[in-house]
Amino acid sequence: MKMIEGKVAQLISERDLAINRGSSEGVSVGMHFQVLSPEPSEVRDPDTDEILGTVDIPKIEVEVISVQPHLAVCRTFKKVTVPGRAPTRGIASPYNSLSASIFGDPGTPDRERFQTLRSDEAFVVNEMEPRESFVKRGDRVVQI
Repeated sequence: MKMIEGKVAQLISERDLAINRGSSEGVSVGMHFQVLSPEPSEVRDPDTDEILGTVDIPKIEVEVISVQPHLAVCRTFKKVTVPGRAPTRGIASPYNSLSASIFGDPGTPDRERFQTLRSDEAFVVNEMEPRESFVKRGDRVVQI
């Protein structure tokens, strides 16, 4: 079976995007794709600085939720846990309200949420500029 490759055609919402491959190219509901960095990253030998090869850097994984002949709509499906905050103890401080406004109310529990296309939670194995970690129109996608 040949792996399907394409590109991000349009960002639809913070969790949805369209790719330029559809049922005509073998895409079906439930397939998973990775959105990749614009170009593969060179891996260099730490001793000689010789280029050993290249690797694709994934940005995020998406799942196909609807298909047309020449496009598919995909949605993020992985959840991440956003850590809560332990209750503060001790004497009141003038900084408590500032801290709460920045970090949230003390004593909030952990919560789960879906990754978004502007996600910075994805595990990146190579350093990537923050602006390159955002999913953009034209990014490569590959079936996984």
